[in-house]
Amino acid sequence: MTATAKAKSTCPQCPQPGDKGEWYHFFAMVFDVKKARELAEGEEIVHVTAAQLVQYGIRGERLAPTARTFKVGLAGVNEDHLQHIPVEALDRPLLFATLPTLVVGAANHVLIDGSHTATIKVRRGDEKIAAVILSPELSRECCERGWQEMARGFSRRARQSR
Repeated sequence: MTATAKAKSTCPQCPQPGDKGEWYHFFAMVFDVKKARELAEGEEIVHVTAAQLVQYGIRGERLAPTARTFKVGLAGVNEDHLQHIPVEALDRPLLFATLPTLVVGAANHVLIDGSHTATIKVRRGDEKIAAVILSPELSRECCERGWQEMARGFSRRARQSR
């Protein structure tokens, strides 16, 4: 086994043999990333800037050697995992889901796939980075758990604020 293969086999963020899927957790919500990627096929590609990604939480500089993980929103980016990202993954657009909201015209997005790719692209100086923003309908379709609870929570808060 090569050193790279051994590192991947022990990396908690690398896919392992027998993995049935890839999931992104956001509070009580669980998104099926594989299904989201399938739903994203043919959707409009937009571009986000490196500055927007930094504002979102992507770090433009490497962490101190003693730190291994930093948070992007609520997801961690593992510095050691960055070297395991396959080159072909850098060609895929980042994938954002649209979260439920009661505010007409407002949208909240969460990066459900591509935080490590975004980190690599920001650090190498890419200015415009391809992304797909799933519609609320497609986001709901790939959300395996928590959509109703999140929507009900927004609805309850709206009633209480009246």
